[in-house]
Amino acid sequence: ERTKKLLFSGAKAIMGNQNKNTNPEENPVHELLMGQTTIGQDGKLHRSSRTSAQPVEGSIACSSCVRSVGEKEACKQCERYICRNCSKSCGCCSAITCSNCTVLVDGDLGEREFCTACSVYEV
Repeated sequence: ERTKKLLFSGAKAIMGNQNKNTNPEENPVHELLMGQTTIGQDGKLHRSSRTSAQPVEGSIACSSCVRSVGEKEACKQCERYICRNCSKSCGCCSAITCSNCTVLVDGDLGEREFCTACSVYEV
């Protein structure tokens, strides 16, 4: 509860400062990542309205091995681009994730790979 109050007071302070600044150059707009939340004026968390990664033109390097990414596949957790060799599939929801967002869980069926969202249910 204390943490929630601190976060809410910090968000109110930032919003108050942004409303005072009328110069758009001093008040940059930060784009939210997919799934990122913000604290609203009511103190509740609100999800980003962005639904998917925006397409990028040209060649893109894999965030893990720096190879060129052909299909421009992005990790569903952190939105970094990954190639087929570095992509992992979650054993629960089948989401494509990078090695940084993959959690290995050793269970009765051996070692399985899960995304960070599903791993909390498997541990």
